[in-house]
Amino acid sequence: MEIINKISGQKKSFSEIIKQGLQNIYNKYLNNKKEVWNDMYEMKYEDKMNSSEQSDRYIEIANVINSFEISNPDILDVGSGNGTLVGYIDKNNFNTFTGIDISKKAVEIGNEKYSENPNINFLETGIFKFSGYKFDIIIFNESLYYFRINEIENVISKTMDLLNEDGTVIISMSQSLKSYLIRRKLDKILNPESDKLIYSVNSGNKWRIRVYKNLRSQNK
Repeated sequence: MEIINKISGQKKSFSEIIKQGLQNIYNKYLNNKKEVWNDMYEMKYEDKMNSSEQSDRYIEIANVINSFEISNPDILDVGSGNGTLVGYIDKNNFNTFTGIDISKKAVEIGNEKYSENPNINFLETGIFKFSGYKFDIIIFNESLYYFRINEIENVISKTMDLLNEDGTVIISMSQSLKSYLIRRKLDKILNPESDKLIYSVNSGNKWRIRVYKNLRSQNK
């Protein structure tokens, strides 16, 4: 398995770290804006995504995907950022990997990183504007909580429109009040097939990763 290169040797200033933290909070709780994400990626936000502090959740999601019995699945990563996740997945274990993100800069980084692989592509778009293809696996890797809570039902509805009949959805969210409220809303719509809490020894971060299968059959 190819693992994406670890964080580069460049160090951010204290003010840059604080700015990125405030921008992330703004996107998560107030208004998720592509301009803010572009600014964060201009300040090398991908360094955080590629760091060992985040790797535990990527490893677990990759383990889930690699364990599926689906032959050559088509994968959609919603809010894919700079494409860190695909670096953890066995390239022989999927047909195509499509990442969508509202940040033009993040998409540019992802496409440049995997320019030699025609089966890996990143598009500058949001899930509500994306259509025209069905996927076997759809992933929300630390991206679902950037939607407003009152949008969650519409996000799930759109997800099912993009999902094959026997498809699977993987949702990872770090522990927070908003994540808790979103999970409560999801519990009224769907039943998770698995629910695992991941703890990072490197950073102390905690993520809850849930797997949902056969979403349409659950909602009939």
